[in-house]
Parts: sequence; structure tokens; C-alpha cells
Amino acid sequence: MWAGLAVLGSVGFINWIATRSEDRGVHWPLRRGEDATDNLMEEFFASYKLAPEFPVSQIASPARINPSPGTPDDPVPDDYKLTITDMGGNSHTLTLDQLKAMPSKTMVTQFCCIEGWSQIVQWTGVPLSELLIALKFVDLAKMDQAPKYVRMETAQGTYYVGWDLASALHPQTLLVYAMNGAPLEPEHGAPIRLYSPVKYGYKNIKWLTTIILTNDFPTDYWGDQGYDWYGGL
Repeated sequence: MWAGLAVLGSVGFINWIATRSEDRGVHWPLRRGEDATDNLMEEFFASYKLAPEFPVSQIASPARINPSPGTPDDPVPDDYKLTITDMGGNSHTLTLDQLKAMPSKTMVTQFCCIEGWSQIVQWTGVPLSELLIALKFVDLAKMDQAPKYVRMETAQGTYYVGWDLASALHPQTLLVYAMNGAPLEPEHGAPIRLYSPVKYGYKNIKWLTTIILTNDFPTDYWGDQGYDWYGGL
């Protein structure tokens, strides 16, 4: 009898959830659960904890293409520029050559897809933290005044992600222009993509052209469709 009542109660609870209004693509009780998970993962995040790196002998070849919606009409414009803005209206634009002239980092880490597969990949690019600090968008001595979030977009804004600032400043978060020792290919997000081993693949935006530092909670392409907003590993 008790087993039957438990089943009926579970069915009733599931039906109740299914009739609740939606919040960012999922019924609000499930969204509250996801938000609680996000908050817990953010509490445990530490910028000094690095993802493991691997020997080059373990690099997968060829690199698997992770399909993304919102592919720009022209993913590799000849006049590519990356624009960074902040809450105060400050703005800075860099060309691809200017980005490549900055101090770079090469690492071999594991790319993890939310769909369940992973690959060892070599990445070369500019640490996002060093770029934001060099351009004075972030002052490590005044982090209490820093914005909470970072929004990033493709050229036409058809794909966009929202990040917490702490993850964006992680030392392994890169603006990537080379992959497995060769220039980044268009299908992998050329000329510039974001990559970080602290986030699932859907947070690693390709064809990046715009970075916005903000205190307003940034929407997220997949987060708006029910995926975990934080997307942390």
C-alpha cells in the first residue's frame, strides 16, 4: 500500500511540475534547482585550481567539430575586430594581428561536451584575464568594484553566452587563434573563439567578436532553452 501511495505521490508531483510556468526555458521548480546547483558550483570554484594538462602525444586527431547554432553569415571577416566594452561606456577594439602580438599561452587540455564526449586538444591564445587587465577593464586591486558578469557574442549576435567574471578570469580561459599547432579553422570558430577547461563546450563561444562586462545578468543561448547557465566542470 505504501509503495502505491509513494508512486501516486511521485506522479502527482511530476504532474504539478509540468503545469508550472516556465523560467528561461524550463518549468520554474526545475529552474530553481538548477540555480541552486549553479550557486553551489560557483561557491566551490577557485581560480587557482587548474584543470589537468596532458602530453602532446594524447592530442586527438582530427579534432572533432562541435556544431554550434548561430553560425555567422561570414564567420571569417577580412576586417575582423574584437570589441570590449564595460559598464562605464569604455570601449576598446583590437584586430587579429594585435591579439596575436600579445603574450600567448599554449596548453593541452580536455574539451568536454555536455552530450557526453570529450577530446584532448592543444589550444593557443591570449589569456582573457591578461587582456582585460592590460586594457584596464579589470583592476585586481579593486575586485570589489569589478562587474559580476561577462557577456560574449558572435558577429551578428546570433549566438551569445553569459559567464561569471571569476571563470572568465581563470588563468586557463583563453581567446584562441590556434588549435593543435595550426591556425584555427572556421568550423572550430576562427578567427577567435573562447576556450576554457572549467566550462562545458556550449559555453565556449566560437566566432567571438564582442565582449561586454556588466552587472546585469547576461542571457545565454542554451541557458534560455533550459541548459544549466553556469555550465561549470
